Amino acid sequence: MNYKFNSKVIGLVLIGAVSVTSCGIKKVPVKKTPSSSIIFKYEDNLLLSGFPKYSKPWIVFADKEKAVVYPTKNFDQADKKANFIEPFIVLRKKGDMYKVAKYEPGSIVENKIDKGLLKGYGWLHKDDLLLWNESLKNEVNGFRLKGILAINDKDVIEKSQKYIQNDSVLIYKEPSLINKADIKLPINDIVYIYKFSDDSKNALIGGVSILEVDQPDSKLYGWIDTKILSLWGERTGFKIKPTKEDNKIQLGVESPEGTSFNSVINSSKVTEVNDLGHINALGYVKRDNDFEIRYLDNVLDYRENKVYNVLGRAIYYNAYREILANNRKLNLVFVIDGSRENFSSLAALRSVVQDFELQMSKQDYFDQVTFSATYYNVDREYQKEYVNLSRDYNELSNALDKRFFSNTRATSNLSLSEAINDVNHMLISNLDQTNLVVVLGNTLDQKDKLNQSALINNLARINSRVVFYQLKANRNDNYNDFVLFGERVIMESSKEVSKNKKQKLVNHEDVLQTNQFDLSQGEMGIYRLDYPNNSMNQGAIVFPRKGEENRPILLQNVIEKTLSDIVLDNQNIDSTLTNFFKSPIGVSHTKVKSEYLPWYKQDKTYVSTDIAMPLIDKDYSFIVKGKLKKQDSNDYQNIEYGVLLDDFELEQIRNYYLSIYANVFRNNTLTNRRLIRRYMSVVRDKSLLHKGVSRSFLRENPMHIGLFQSTGLYLPQADSLSSMKLNKWKRKKIMNPIMLQHYFRSFKDYADKIVADKGNKEVMFNHHGTSFYWLSYKYLPVLDYSTSKEYDNSFDILPVELEKIKAGQENKDVLQGNSKEYIERVKKGMP
Repeated sequence: MNYKFNSKVIGLVLIGAVSVTSCGIKKVPVKKTPSSSIIFKYEDNLLLSGFPKYSKPWIVFADKEKAVVYPTKNFDQADKKANFIEPFIVLRKKGDMYKVAKYEPGSIVENKIDKGLLKGYGWLHKDDLLLWNESLKNEVNGFRLKGILAINDKDVIEKSQKYIQNDSVLIYKEPSLINKADIKLPINDIVYIYKFSDDSKNALIGGVSILEVDQPDSKLYGWIDTKILSLWGERTGFKIKPTKEDNKIQLGVESPEGTSFNSVINSSKVTEVNDLGHINALGYVKRDNDFEIRYLDNVLDYRENKVYNVLGRAIYYNAYREILANNRKLNLVFVIDGSRENFSSLAALRSVVQDFELQMSKQDYFDQVTFSATYYNVDREYQKEYVNLSRDYNELSNALDKRFFSNTRATSNLSLSEAINDVNHMLISNLDQTNLVVVLGNTLDQKDKLNQSALINNLARINSRVVFYQLKANRNDNYNDFVLFGERVIMESSKEVSKNKKQKLVNHEDVLQTNQFDLSQGEMGIYRLDYPNNSMNQGAIVFPRKGEENRPILLQNVIEKTLSDIVLDNQNIDSTLTNFFKSPIGVSHTKVKSEYLPWYKQDKTYVSTDIAMPLIDKDYSFIVKGKLKKQDSNDYQNIEYGVLLDDFELEQIRNYYLSIYANVFRNNTLTNRRLIRRYMSVVRDKSLLHKGVSRSFLRENPMHIGLFQSTGLYLPQADSLSSMKLNKWKRKKIMNPIMLQHYFRSFKDYADKIVADKGNKEVMFNHHGTSFYWLSYKYLPVLDYSTSKEYDNSFDILPVELEKIKAGQENKDVLQGNSKEYIERVKKGMP
C-alpha cells in the first residue's frame, strides 16, 4: 500500500507539537514602570514620583493593612484583602484601577516571567497602592527627600501620647493611624518618604531610599503623622566652624513679625563634631525664590530641673549636661623619666603611644581626646619644652623624638614631684574632665619621697586616674621604692578622687567604702585597683622582675584595660544620672525656651512630663526654620558647605566622577572642544532631573554650577576662570589645554579620595546604627594652578591675567519648571 504525505500538514503538526511541549515554560515580558513625573506639592516643594530613571519590571505594594482587592475593575464586592507592603506585579492599568498578580521572589529573570505565574489576583485602587519602589524626590534638583522624625507642631507637646510611646515614635500600618506597626523608631531618626496622604497630614516612610523586593532588609516602616515628621532637606547643607571672635557667625530664629533675632548657635561656642546636629540643611523655597535654613534643636528648657546626689546636694540640669560632656573629654598625659640611660627603653614605647592613637581613632565614646607629655630627671631648662595638651598626635610624637635624640645631659635634675606639679597646672582648668596620668620611670630621688603628700594632692586636685610603669628593675632598694611609692600614690589619690566622684553619683549602690588592689595578676607584675568590685576608681602599677626590663606590651594592655574601665565607669554615671532626670521628678519644671514661644506657646508654665521625659536627652528633637547672620556678608571662611549622603548617594557621586573621567579620556583626541563635549554627554546621561538637562544650560553656566546641579556640592568662592561659562573653556586662548586635561583627570583622584576617606571621622558618622557621610566642598574638583605649572611655565602669569577677563552674565531659559529658578538663585550665592 502506498502512502502519500502532505508536507504542509507534516509541518503544521510539528509546529503544534513544539508549541504544546513548550507552553508550560513560556516566558513573557512583564509590564515596565512609567517615567517619573510631578505628583504632589508639599511645603512649597514639587515632588517627583519614585519611578526609576530607567524602566524596570513594574512591581507595586499594598500601602496599608487589609487593602481591598476587587475581582473586577468595577468595584464589585471585595473577596480578598492584601497585607501591608505585600508586593504585586502590574498586569494592566484602567483609570485608577490596577490589575495585579502576586509576586513570587526571584520569579522575574531578565525582565521576563513564567507565563504560568501571571495569574490575575484581582484589582486594587491606586489609593491602596505604592506604585513605585524609590522614595520621593524634589523636582528642582532630582535629589531624594530626607525626612527626620523631629517635632514641628505644638500639638505633639500638648498630646504627646498620640505621637511618642516609650521614647519611640509611633508608626502605623495605614494612613488612618489606627493599627500600629510592630516597629520602634527613635526620635530624630532619618527616614525616606514614599507617599503622602491626600491631605498631607500623614506620610508613608522607609529606612532605605530604594525598595529591593527580594531583599528582606529593604522594607518600609509604615505611616506617620507629619507633625512629627519633618523635611530635613535633600543633601546640601552647611556647618558653622568655630571662631575666636564672638558673634562672627550666628544661627537662630527671627520673630514672626521680623522685628527681633534670637541667636541659638554662635560660632564662638560651636565644636567641630561630625554629627547630624551640626549640619544645617539648605532647601530652596520657590515662593520666596530663596534658600530656607533648617537646623535641629530641642525647644524645651530643662534648666530649672534638679535631682540630689548621694551627699544630699542638688545637681541642676545644666550641671548634669556638663558632667555628660566632660566625661567624654579625655586628657592623657605621659610623665616620663627622661634620663639618658632610659632612652633605649623609652624608644620601644613609641609604638605603644602610636597604638594608643590608633585605638583612640576607632573608639566611639570620647568626643575629644588630647595628648601631652612632660619629663623629670631632665635639666630644668627642658621644663619649658613640655607638650601642651593637643589633639594632634604628631605634636606628641615630635616631642618624644626631640627628647629621645637629644645629646644634652642633665645638670640640675627636675624631680617627679615637680613634673606632677606642671601636670597639675596643665589640667587644673580641665579637672572635671576624664584625666589619666601615666608615669614612666625607674627610681625616685629623696625630694620625691619627702614631697609624696604634695604629689598625691596635685593628682587628686585634677581628679586624675594614675598608672605607674617601671621601665626596668635591679636589686637596688631605690627601684623597689619606686613601686611602693607608686602603690601609695595610686591608693591615696584614688581615695580623694572617689570623694569628689560622689558629687556625680545619685545611686547609693555606686558608693563603696573599700579601696583595694586586685593582686590576681601579681605574678605578671601588675597590680590594679579592683574596679568595680572593691574600688570606686581606676589605676594600676606595672613592674618587672628584678634584673629585667619591662615589656611594652604590658603598658599597652594596662592602658587599654584602664581606659575600658574608665569608659564603663563614665557610662554608668551618664546612664544613672539620665535615668534620674528622665523621671517625673527630674523633668517636672520643664518649659518652652523663650525664643520658641511664638511657635510652641503652652497654656501652662510647665509642659507635661510625658513629653519632657523622652526628650531630655534628645538635643535634636525639633526642626527649626532659622536665619543666618554674619558680621561679614562675604565670610565664607567660617562656613563649610557640603552634602549629607547615605551609602547609595555617596557611591552615586563617586561613580559620577569616574564616568566623567572614563568618558573624557576614552581616546587620545584631547582638544578642549572634544573634552567638554564628552563631559556634557555624561552629565546629560546621568542627570537626575526628570526632564533632563540641556547642552545650552551646561554651555551657558560655569563648570561649578553644573557640578552643583549634579551633586549638590556648592563652591563658595571661584576665581575668574572658574566663573566663566563652560562654553569659553573651549578656547585655547582662555583655557590652557594641559590645565583642562589635568582638571578632568582630577575627577578620578577625587573618586579615589572619596573611597579612601570614607571611614574617616571627618566624613563618616553613625546615626542610630546607619552610616552617613559629610562631603564638604573640598571634594569638588577645582582648577589647580600650582600643579599646572609643573606642565607648562606659561601658567606663571595666568592668575594675574585671569583677573583682567570678565565673564559674561547673560543666561538662557534652558531648564523647565522650578529648576531654572533654583539654579539662578544658587548663582547669586548661598546664605
